[in-house]
Amino acid sequence: MLRALLGLAMVAALAGCQSGYSKFYIDEIGGAKALLAPPSETEELRIFETSGDWHLDRDNAFVDGYILIGSASFTAAGVGRDQLANQAEEVGASVVFRGSEYSSTRSYVAPYTTTQAVTTYHSGSVYGGGGSGSYSGYSTSYVPQTTYVPRTVTRYRYRALFFAKMRPSCLGMLPYEPDEATRRQLQVPPSLMIATIRNGSPLAEAGAIEGDIFLRFNDRPVGTMRDLFPIPSNQDVEMIVFRDGFEVPLLVRTGDCSGPHYLYAGI
Repeated sequence: MLRALLGLAMVAALAGCQSGYSKFYIDEIGGAKALLAPPSETEELRIFETSGDWHLDRDNAFVDGYILIGSASFTAAGVGRDQLANQAEEVGASVVFRGSEYSSTRSYVAPYTTTQAVTTYHSGSVYGGGGSGSYSGYSTSYVPQTTYVPRTVTRYRYRALFFAKMRPSCLGMLPYEPDEATRRQLQVPPSLMIATIRNGSPLAEAGAIEGDIFLRFNDRPVGTMRDLFPIPSNQDVEMIVFRDGFEVPLLVRTGDCSGPHYLYAGI
């Protein structure tokens, strides 16, 4: 019984120490964990301040070969770097972008109670039983004393994005589908635009650049993400992209395309 009570006490204590980065953590990668490279014991955690544009931070991390695996957003007072580092280690992140901004300040009065020892001297006479006598001595009592201390708490909105290293890319891009207005302006049919290219990826090696519009893949028109698949692994494929008003052919040697690939995770 005692062991059980101690166990419950330990669980409660740990729960009380849970940081906002842990309590409000959201898994962003889900079933795409197969895209992650094996953990490296030599890679040290790197923490960067956010640029203020979280999409830009995500894209910059992708360029260097990192994928978003989780995020956390919460409001609290006095959250340290150690709590962020502990959560990164827990989820296997090796790169973190963090940011904080002022939320509010609250002033209040908090009770502070102490106990003061009070010693009293006692003496007197006792009569009875055919005789009399006297007594004397000291007794100690403990009296609580409460004072009220003014306090001020400043709270901040914290946010963090957690990234882990990706395995080698199939193509190495973050694409998106341009809206109709953009397509009319560029005078292109439904297609994919290459938003970001991973360093050292098949597309980077083939000479693709950010902003290229992906029109055809092995003579197959590409209007949506679905039109890309299936992508053959470790083969030479021809891509036609639209760049500066011209169609440009690219010969791309694909990587491993056998695993799951998702729009937010890159291809």
